[in-house]
Amino acid sequence: ANGVGVDVASVGELRQALGHGVRGPDLVVTGPAKADELLRLATAHQCLIAVDALDELDRLLALARGGPGPRLLLRVLPPGTSDSRFGMTDTELDTALVRCARAGDGPRMEGFSFHLSGYAIRPRAALAARLVGLCQRARGLGLPADRVSIGGGFAVDYLPHADWRDFLATQRPEHYHAGRTFAAADFYPYH
Repeated sequence: ANGVGVDVASVGELRQALGHGVRGPDLVVTGPAKADELLRLATAHQCLIAVDALDELDRLLALARGGPGPRLLLRVLPPGTSDSRFGMTDTELDTALVRCARAGDGPRMEGFSFHLSGYAIRPRAALAARLVGLCQRARGLGLPADRVSIGGGFAVDYLPHADWRDFLATQRPEHYHAGRTFAAADFYPYH
């Protein structure tokens, strides 16, 4: 009702969002190692797809033949996270840009994205600025590239500080599946 989109990471989540009236163009498909079924469904509904790897890009570009082209973002591997499943290295991005440019009008490469753990503002802003430069480079290759997705975004206060402090002080292992325990740093910073 308010035009807010939804981020999904599986076929089930995508079907649920579509079934509850969220239009495909208002959906962003994330998550690493996307299944072919998810890529097909997302392409058919014109969802925006964050591409994490060259093989995923190749499968997506193959779907563009004979139907509506996919809308995609190339996900950048953040500095210092060589073991992350989320994103491509600079060399892989160079290859991906060339493949997108050669693919013609079918696929629509709309920009770049990244996934950063934590909620520190400076690294997020610095990486976003770098991606603006990548958009300019992609546009030089004839690609639309007019957006940057900053992944999890910025932390938002969902409750007063006193309530958050009380929750952290009173949580116990029996509150969680299998008696797990969590440090304050393991949670989204609700305040």
